[in-house]
Amino acid sequence: MAGPVAGIQPEVLKWARATAGYSVDEAAKKLKCDPTELINWETGKAAPTYAQLEKLAYLLYRRPLALFFLPEPPQEPDFKQEFLSLSEVEPEQLSPDALYLLRLAYALRLTLAELNDGISSAERRLFEALKIADLGSKPT
Repeated sequence: MAGPVAGIQPEVLKWARATAGYSVDEAAKKLKCDPTELINWETGKAAPTYAQLEKLAYLLYRRPLALFFLPEPPQEPDFKQEFLSLSEVEPEQLSPDALYLLRLAYALRLTLAELNDGISSAERRLFEALKIADLGSKPT
C-alpha cells in the first residue's frame, strides 16, 4: 500500500475544503473515509496517500493537484466584488457546484481579458480582428 505524501500543508487542505463548500462530514462522506481521518490530515497529524490526494483534488475540491504543495493557501478574489450580482449572497450559502462554477467563470474571464490584451470583449469585434469572410459572399 502506498504511503502518505510528504510536503502537503494541512492549512491548504483545510482551506481547499472550506472554499469548495464542504464541511468535514460532507467531504469525508464523499471520500468514503472517516471524518477523523480528514481532520487528522487538516491538522497535520497524518497525510493522505497520493491516490487520496488525487481524489481530493480532482473529484471533490476540483483544484489543481499542485495547489496542495503550496506553502500557504493562495489568495482568491472576493466573488462579491467580482460578480456584482452576487452582492447579496454569502459564499457559505452556495453549493459546492456553484462555488466551482464561480471559480471557473473567474478564470475564464481572466483568460479572455488576457487574450483581448485588456480590451473589453464588448468593444472589440473578434470577427473583424480575425477578418472572417462573410459566409453569404461567393469567393472570387
